[in-house]
Amino acid sequence: MLPTFHLYGLFIGLGIILGLWLASKIQKKLGNWDQVYLDYDLDNVLMWIIIPGIIGARLYHVIDYWNYYQSNLLEAIMLWHGGLGIYGAILGGFIGLWLFNKSKKNNILIPLDIIAFALPISQAIGRLGNFVNQELYGLPTTLPWGIWIDPSHRVQQYLQFNYFHPIFAYEALANLILVFLMLKIVKVKHQHGFYIGLYLIGYSLIRFSLDFLRIDPWKIGILSTAQWISLCLFILGIGLIKFNPK
Repeated sequence: MLPTFHLYGLFIGLGIILGLWLASKIQKKLGNWDQVYLDYDLDNVLMWIIIPGIIGARLYHVIDYWNYYQSNLLEAIMLWHGGLGIYGAILGGFIGLWLFNKSKKNNILIPLDIIAFALPISQAIGRLGNFVNQELYGLPTTLPWGIWIDPSHRVQQYLQFNYFHPIFAYEALANLILVFLMLKIVKVKHQHGFYIGLYLIGYSLIRFSLDFLRIDPWKIGILSTAQWISLCLFILGIGLIKFNPK
C-alpha cells in the first residue's frame, strides 16, 4: 500500500490533470461562440499558473498555521505532508497569469473563464488527499457520517472526541455540484468574465459556510480570514456577471 503522503500527492496531481483536461474541452466549447477563446495559448499559460498556485497555496497554509510552523520551519516546505490553502492557490495562480498576460496584452478574462471550470474539479479530487492525510476535518459530531480521526491527528483540545465533520468531503461534493451546474450553463453564450464570476460566487458561498465547522480557523474579528476573503470574492463575482458588458 502506498504511504499516505504519496497518496496525497497522487490526488493533487490527479486533480490538476483532470482540471487541465476539462479546461481544454471548455476552451473548444467556448470557441464555438467566440474565436478568441481558441486563439488563446492555454498550454503555456497553465504552466505559469500551476507552480505559482502551488507556492501560494502552501504559503497561505503556513501563515494560517503559523503557531505550529514557527517552531517547525523545515516542515513548511514538506508539501507531501499535506496543507494547501485554496485562496493562496487562487492568488498565486492569478499573479502567474497576470505576469504571462502582461506581455501578451490579451483580455485576462478569457483564460480566467476557461480555468474557472478546472478549479472546482481539481479541488474536489484534491480533497481526497485530505482524507488519506486525516486533515481538514471539522468540529466533533455525532452525525452518522462523521469520520473517525486517529488520536495522533486530532487537535489537542479535542483529543477526547472520536468522530468529526468531514469538511473535505463536504467541500468535494459541493465543488462537484458547482462544476456540474457550470457545465449546464455553458450551453448558453455569455459575456467574458461570466464563468469566472460564477465560480467565485459559488465557491465563496461554499467556503464561507463550511468555515463555521472548522476547528480553530485563522480569524480577523468575528469571522475567519477565509470568510472575509469569501465575502470579497463573492462581491467581485457579482460584479463580473452583472456589470461586465457583453
